[in-house]
Amino acid sequence: MTWEISNGIFQNCGNCSRQFCPEKATFDNYEVEHDFSTIGKRIMLLNARQIERALGKEKIILLAIEDITERKEIEAGLEKNPQRACCD
Repeated sequence: MTWEISNGIFQNCGNCSRQFCPEKATFDNYEVEHDFSTIGKRIMLLNARQIERALGKEKIILLAIEDITERKEIEAGLEKNPQRACCD
């Protein structure tokens, strides 16, 4: 499966295409890393749903993408220094 994002093609979703097949109409919380030429490395969380349309029409896929780069960086920082997670 190929996704077109940020004026380019990003094919870092091979496992995601295997997870999203006709038998499965959804996938949840699939993390993808991509290095964009303009904004650098980002970590994105993908969720998708297959949408049934009127009889005889093609099915469509609703894809939600959330940039979780900052959250992952904070989590990594807390793992390195667990004392920061505590409040006095």
